[in-house]
Amino acid sequence: MGEIAASSTEGGLRKTDGHMVAMAAELKTNYAALAKVIHLITYGANINTIYASIFGGFAGGAEGCAIVDTALSVAATLVHKAVFHCARPMHVKYVCSTFPEALWALNITGMAISRNSHLLSGSSTFTAAGPCTDMILYESAAQTIGATVSGCAGVLGHGPARSIHRDRATGLESRFMGEVSQASTELSLTSANEIVKDIIKKYATKLENPPLGKTFQESYDVRTISPTKEWSGVYESVKKDLADRGLEL
Repeated sequence: MGEIAASSTEGGLRKTDGHMVAMAAELKTNYAALAKVIHLITYGANINTIYASIFGGFAGGAEGCAIVDTALSVAATLVHKAVFHCARPMHVKYVCSTFPEALWALNITGMAISRNSHLLSGSSTFTAAGPCTDMILYESAAQTIGATVSGCAGVLGHGPARSIHRDRATGLESRFMGEVSQASTELSLTSANEIVKDIIKKYATKLENPPLGKTFQESYDVRTISPTKEWSGVYESVKKDLADRGLEL
């Protein structure tokens, strides 16, 4: 009902916008999703799909997640009539997509789809850390660099603080992700791999107990809708660190 109510060429979700219809883990759909598909086909909209294989669930480990996520892009094309696909493994315990095994699976999936099909695949980042921390930016950078050089057609974000805490999303981490993706187009697979391995060391040990960060109201000036000096400072510091590692933003 929400999708139907929001579909409008005047002030709502336009036909040219990306309308998300999620598939369920693993390789499943339901009547609610199919109802959205029927509505969007009637509306004439672009249908996007998003899904997350579960690392530690039915998909098993990284190899299983890579197979399932690749298969889901085919399934969503047939079942949901999707034109853009956004996949990433999610850890059953950490509830994020930035742990090392997930990055490997995501990158392998991107390469498989890019090399063997004309489908458009994307990467959606769900971080363990929240805004106003350097960890959220390092998590975002690690996933974005790998996805970009592995053939993903686009990056989507952002699910900060495991996407379960209220008001823990701001605009700056998504801007950062876009900048990282653009800069990553200049990297080779080898250089990207070395940078990502270094970045992972910055946060991998914190995934079980990540910093929650600050709320939108605490990290942004709500009157001007601009980041605070503290959040801007963290952003600039991480950008400089990445530049020193060979990623020129």
